Amino acid sequence: MEEYFRCKVKITKAGIYPVVGGRFTHVKSKDDYALYILKDKKSFIYVGITKQSIRARFGSSFYAFKNKKSKTYFNGYTGYKWIEEYQKSKKHLDLIVIPLEKEKIMSETIEAELVCLIRNKTGKWPLFQHEIHFHNNDRAEQVAKNIFKSV
Repeated sequence: MEEYFRCKVKITKAGIYPVVGGRFTHVKSKDDYALYILKDKKSFIYVGITKQSIRARFGSSFYAFKNKKSKTYFNGYTGYKWIEEYQKSKKHLDLIVIPLEKEKIMSETIEAELVCLIRNKTGKWPLFQHEIHFHNNDRAEQVAKNIFKSV
C-alpha cells in the first residue's frame, strides 16, 4: 500500500487539530482523492473521501457545525455529526489519511468497500457513517482489504 499519514486529532471549540504539531500534513497530491478514517481506539467513527486537503475539509465542516445554530451554514450542510460528541468528550481520535487516485467513482467505491468490510469484520457500521456510494469494482474491494489490514 502507498504511504499514508496518521496522527491523533483533538476537537476543540476552535476546530479540529492534530494533537502534536498543530498542522495537517499528508501525502495527497492536489488532483487526487484521499480516503480518511477516524477511529476512537477500536471503534470506527467515520470513513470519507475528499479532494480537498484534510485541513480544508475539516475546516469547512467545523465552520458549518459551529454556525448551524445561527442558520448561516451553506445549503443545509451542518458539518460532521461526530464533532459535537467528541468535542464534549475531549477524547483524541486516530486519523488515517490514505492517498487514492484522480477518479471519483473508484475513490467512492474504495470508500464503500472499506465501510462494508468494517461492518462485516466488526459487526457495526462506523458510528457516524451516514452515506456511502456503491459501484461494482473488484480492484476496489482488494484495495479496501489492504487498507483494513493496515488500520
